[in-house]
Formats: sequence, C-alpha cells, structure tokens
Amino acid sequence: MGHPRLRRGQEVNGRKRFVVTDTLGLLISVTVLAASWQDRDGARTALLSVYLFTPIRFVFADQGFAGRLLDCAAAPWT
Repeated sequence: MGHPRLRRGQEVNGRKRFVVTDTLGLLISVTVLAASWQDRDGARTALLSVYLFTPIRFVFADQGFAGRLLDCAAAPWT
C-alpha cells in the first residue's frame, strides 16, 4: 500500500520549504509552511514575500508549479 505518509486523502505531518535564490545561488528568502499546503500556494506565498523587498524579472520553476502560479508571477499585485 505504500508509505502511510504518501497515501492520498490522509493528513501529512511535516513542513514544506520554499527557497528563493538569485541567479548566482545566493539566498533571498526561505518560507516554511505546513506540509498540508499545496506547492503552488506555497510558492505564491514565497514569491509575494520577495516582491515586497526586491524586484524580480525572471522566475524559474519546474512544471509542478504551473497554472495559477504563472498568473501570479506575471501580475503579483492582483
């Protein structure tokens, strides 16, 4: 049946970490959220916290962050 943490519809204990770096790999922001958050929502929270302090021209993310995150990255103030 798989590992108990990986079953769908079950509560997952733990934390998700969203790290934002610049193109040199220097740390800009770290956002730590509960594991129950969706990846797209956590990434949006991390990006919005960075937008408050520094302008961002490019966002590189893997395919798992598609959808609403692309709209958020294009227009963070909406």
